[in-house]
Amino acid sequence: MDGIHDCGGMHGFGEIEREENEPYFHAEWERRIFAITSVMSFVTLTGDDQYRREMERMEPGHYLRSSYYEKWLDATISIATEVGLTTEDELAGGPIGPMPEALTGNPPAIASEVWQNIHAGASKAIPDSGVPQCFQTGERIRTRAQMGHEHTRLPRYARNKVGTIERAWGTFVFADTNAAENRQVPVHVYSVAFEATDLWGEEASDGDSVVLDLFEPYLLPLDG
Repeated sequence: MDGIHDCGGMHGFGEIEREENEPYFHAEWERRIFAITSVMSFVTLTGDDQYRREMERMEPGHYLRSSYYEKWLDATISIATEVGLTTEDELAGGPIGPMPEALTGNPPAIASEVWQNIHAGASKAIPDSGVPQCFQTGERIRTRAQMGHEHTRLPRYARNKVGTIERAWGTFVFADTNAAENRQVPVHVYSVAFEATDLWGEEASDGDSVVLDLFEPYLLPLDG
């Protein structure tokens, strides 16, 4: 999706201001939305792919005006409403109804385990999937020029560009399919190196490079 969220290589956003000794949270509500979002994955069986999808659907002006955790809040409300965990009436302050029956069979969120899971991370690796690998280390490839209107992890600035496979990481859940269909399809992931001048033109420093981890469906043989 070519939305406002895909800002790589864009100009006009001003200097990045770094906050010395920046705290994890700037307000109590940010701490609360972090906790709610972390628990939501247990209850709704959704994750990063679905949250990124919802953030990408935000109205561009709203997206740019929103802080980091405001984007989390927007995505959480959207997913909770979509799966029936909450309703517009409840969000407006109306009475809270019972948990939808379709969600009652999901694993409960146990407080002591939530923090452990946050620290452990949520790997999307699918080892021993048996899916054949199409590209090899050292091979030259070209990225696809168009990725459709749904979620994708191929940034706009790296589309239709030539790069070199630096490493093959094995198979992982394909984020695009998982975001659209909540379906975990294993595909290979590669580290692909691009010359900075191939991405940014003559303004880039000669000799610099950018390495992106990319899903195999984003890549084409150089002669393809």
